[in-house]
Amino acid sequence: MIDANEILGANDFLKNVYLEGKLCFVNSATPVNELREIVYQRGCGHYFSELYGSPSSKIDNLKEILNSYSADLKDFIFFGDTLSDFNAAKECSIDFVGVGQGIINILDTEKDSWLVLENFKGLSHGT
Repeated sequence: MIDANEILGANDFLKNVYLEGKLCFVNSATPVNELREIVYQRGCGHYFSELYGSPSSKIDNLKEILNSYSADLKDFIFFGDTLSDFNAAKECSIDFVGVGQGIINILDTEKDSWLVLENFKGLSHGT
């Protein structure tokens, strides 16, 4: 994952959100120590308030974030690219934005409300 291509526009989006003082988190199935290594080697660790990974589940990680930061659910958005991301957001009643063609195809049959993006190109906070 260290050498994986960036999702188009993701770094600019993170930078803009960070400069606006918004909190960002990573919630991954990747083991947390490996996740930290990946994020910092990619040079984007400073954008995130916390990194959450396995062995905790994505749902447990989201609950931890919500409890730790005591914010209103409407203040949270979960960006994800897998069905487990979508299900975790749904379980915790957090708005979800799917990113990438894979999740677009997966959610094509989902009846709930959701938004999908192919990438982050041209997306800025507030859009």
